Amino acid sequence: MEFIMFSKAMQGKTIEKLADKALEMGFDGVDLTCREEGHVEPAESASALEKTAAYLRSRGLSVPLITTNYTSAAQPYARDVFAAAASAGVKYIKLGYWRMSDYNGYYHGFNSVMSDLDGLEDLARECGVCAVLHPHDGPYLFSAAFQIRDALANRDPQSIGAYPDCGNLAAEGMSYGWILGMEMLAPYTKVVAVKNFWAQRGYPGESRWRPKLCPFDDGIVDFALLFTILRKQRFDGCVSVHGEYLGSSSFKVMNTEENLDQLDKDFRYLKETYTAALEVDS
Repeated sequence: MEFIMFSKAMQGKTIEKLADKALEMGFDGVDLTCREEGHVEPAESASALEKTAAYLRSRGLSVPLITTNYTSAAQPYARDVFAAAASAGVKYIKLGYWRMSDYNGYYHGFNSVMSDLDGLEDLARECGVCAVLHPHDGPYLFSAAFQIRDALANRDPQSIGAYPDCGNLAAEGMSYGWILGMEMLAPYTKVVAVKNFWAQRGYPGESRWRPKLCPFDDGIVDFALLFTILRKQRFDGCVSVHGEYLGSSSFKVMNTEENLDQLDKDFRYLKETYTAALEVDS
């Protein structure tokens, strides 16, 4: 299994510093943001993506996955980004999110975006890459595993697949929902994301409960069980480690250095849990 750093944790830092930190923490590679204000700007992808990926590989880091905001093949620079990813040797392209508020209910929205997925699947096939759907907790069309499963049914598995996130699935399905989600998406899974959540009171002054990002060792997801599930599914691909403690959805607001310190602790915990799970399974 290959563990890669989601570069959002180093947003605003140079590629050189991103590589330094990823290597310092012991990551195998990088999940590179290729979106507005990301590490690679879509408008510059034709030249910048291949150059950036080559630099990271020269430092000993793989680049199997890029993260984009694309929900349609007709969006600006979508074709450039997909073609550049193929040229740079990047296999997987994370798609963006379809907000429920843009549609008149779930089923109308689901049917409405099927043509978007048709175009993205065709573009991925044409370029020789694989687009992946990532579940985002909250008011999004593909927040739950069954929605992604239904969207991917009867599609080309070489061109479009699933990118399950145990944390986001836990935020939607709580204690057992994430387990069912991982199993439901197993036939479509290409890459996996990891984070963890707990539930607590919302922002100051709010009384309702919200899912909150939290350290890996202190949330709903049981990572030992996650690795057992992945081993049973014979998944041996890349795992993108999401250290997202900045902003309004976090369990506390951190500056970048605090965020990276927590990511370092989380990744060490993750690797220790993975190693222990291998020993048990063997």
